[in-house]
Amino acid sequence: MPVGIRRVKQQRLSDGTMILTPVSVLHSHKKEDGSAMKKSELKELYKMMFPEYPDIVAVTQLRQMLGISRQLAYDLINDGYIPGVKIGNAFKIPKVNVINYVMEERREKNAS
Repeated sequence: MPVGIRRVKQQRLSDGTMILTPVSVLHSHKKEDGSAMKKSELKELYKMMFPEYPDIVAVTQLRQMLGISRQLAYDLINDGYIPGVKIGNAFKIPKVNVINYVMEERREKNAS
């Protein structure tokens, strides 16, 4: 199952554009000791990660954030690992989806 936001609300704008809004942004994450993070700890973590980037990022910014190639960025979006919305010819990705992807990858590495 893809990582990141798992519950989204679909909305159609007056111009016909479909947008996805996270319903539950702060889903369960684990600390290094395996215990669940408190909601206040998650909010603080989200504030600290990638503070120099806007809340909605483009593919170029996603590449910079993760240090990945253009192809891998599009693969992650198209395969649903980092949910994004196509607006016109460009993808827009909520920064929280990038953070969730990073946290999920970290958790999977720690579980291995």
